[in-house]
Amino acid sequence: MRNYLLLILIIVCSCESKKAENANGTRNYTNEEFQFFIKRFKEDTTFQKNRIKFPIVTKYINGKNEIIYKTNTIDDWEILNYYVPDRLKDNYSHEYLPKGDTMVHVIKEIGYRLNCHYFFCMEKQKWYLVGIDDKSKP
Repeated sequence: MRNYLLLILIIVCSCESKKAENANGTRNYTNEEFQFFIKRFKEDTTFQKNRIKFPIVTKYINGKNEIIYKTNTIDDWEILNYYVPDRLKDNYSHEYLPKGDTMVHVIKEIGYRLNCHYFFCMEKQKWYLVGIDDKSKP
């Protein structure tokens, strides 16, 4: 429970609100566009490493069905591989869910076990990965 609260605290504290309201009252991010950011984050490993707030906490379920919190530093980080072969692309869904000052990128493998939530926050007009909640079944 303590580690879960730590994950939430890191996500909340890492976010800096950089939004403006439209005439109709809806909020838009006024800085780096998320779609441009996420495309580069997926394709450029150096950019990816530079856009992660280290240390970063990953929550996942191990083979014993226990919730584990792993803290990664820049030295032990493994680059996220977003590559999916064309023959498997229909098996995956991607959702982008704005939640307050964060953007949650949800990746699911349809009919299988993969279910990962990546939390991104805007800081100093740039997007950063600040937490991972891997809800995949072991």
